[in-house]
Amino acid sequence: MPRVIAIGDVNVLTSCTCVATYQWEIKNVWLCCTEPGTALVSPEFLASHDSNPVIRCQFLLYPKGRTNEFNDYFSVFVNIISKSTAIKEVSLSIFNDECEVVTRLFQEPVEKDMGLWGAENFANRFVMKFRAKNVQKRSNNFKIFVKIFTVKTTGYKGVMQSRRVMGHNINDDFEKFVNNNAFSDIVLTVGRKSFAAHKIILCRKSPAFAKIFMSQMRAKQEVKKLRIPNIKYDVCLEMLRYIYTDKVYGIDNIANDLLMAAERYALPGLKSMCEKSMIKSLNFDNIIERLQLAFWCKADILKYATIGFVIEHSIRIVGKQEFKLLPDDILDELSMAVNNSLAY
Repeated sequence: MPRVIAIGDVNVLTSCTCVATYQWEIKNVWLCCTEPGTALVSPEFLASHDSNPVIRCQFLLYPKGRTNEFNDYFSVFVNIISKSTAIKEVSLSIFNDECEVVTRLFQEPVEKDMGLWGAENFANRFVMKFRAKNVQKRSNNFKIFVKIFTVKTTGYKGVMQSRRVMGHNINDDFEKFVNNNAFSDIVLTVGRKSFAAHKIILCRKSPAFAKIFMSQMRAKQEVKKLRIPNIKYDVCLEMLRYIYTDKVYGIDNIANDLLMAAERYALPGLKSMCEKSMIKSLNFDNIIERLQLAFWCKADILKYATIGFVIEHSIRIVGKQEFKLLPDDILDELSMAVNNSLAY
């Protein structure tokens, strides 16, 4: 079945009157090529200029085409989710190993109702493979750039400036309530220690907590304490901090355990933060453990990164005793990834 996989980061490169340029960097693209219709999506981002209001966007890449008809192509789009100004044209470029492969300019969306700009036949995958082989070392990594050109408007500059000055993140207000008895209506116990918490804040972010409290409500149980099993105190504290504020302190030191907690309590944003931290510190000592964690926690971003690491350093890894003890389902997917990578 076709899937949607959230991956990569978006960075702003330039932003001036009526033009904004953004970059989406994706790693292990060839390993993500599974079947037509499988989409890699970027985080949502806000495009804005000095004289125009915000445009909410998201990149989409279909490595094996958006449909079967275009399965020999990369289908590349930027989805304009919402906007408050007219878009004149959109330029999309794809780079491999710092070499430009394709740039195309679009003066109208593919589907006007959806605000989708791009093309199903954006770039022939086999041409891209050929160009990749002509660089010194083939890479699984790509960068996609978008330039959004808007129609110049007036009267917005002051509004945008005031938003920057007055902008406020409501999550900052909640940090003072982390493990605070004020208005607390639930105590979370971790071993012999405990946290004062607030059901409404826990439910706001975590469907898992919402399900627990809803079942208690239906059973007409007035529960004041909830045991949090199989989790360390410092890991639980940072999970709660994320639930209250979207922040985590010292994530690099607890990323493995925090990833498992994020999976258990249905916190996809926290999962993504843990995956990025773990990818930055991949090495020969932790690769097997993190490969298994990626599969156990259904962490696709980490999974593709660890598979790519294993393929790139297979000579040093496949001989390890831990590698030989990996479950069959992981070994099977590694084998499929190798074949899939060689096929492009």
